[in-house]
Amino acid sequence: MMGHLTAGGTVANIEAIWAGRNVKYFPLGLQEALIKEERLAAARGYKVRGFTENHIIPILIFLEHLNCNFSFIMYYYIRFLDF
Repeated sequence: MMGHLTAGGTVANIEAIWAGRNVKYFPLGLQEALIKEERLAAARGYKVRGFTENHIIPILIFLEHLNCNFSFIMYYYIRFLDF
């Protein structure tokens, strides 16, 4: 469980929007990584469509069993975010 204390409601609301954006675009980065990364060949049959926030932890655990680090998925995931 993650948590964070903020100084006020504005910061908390901005962080909630930021976290929601990350959850929304994670499947896109994961799908891109599944297509392009050879080390994820064993997971290519995994369905990414219909992905919800409840699927993120199990897929990260599954990737951990494949000895894959989450950081390389960030390479694909980051391009879907606007900075």
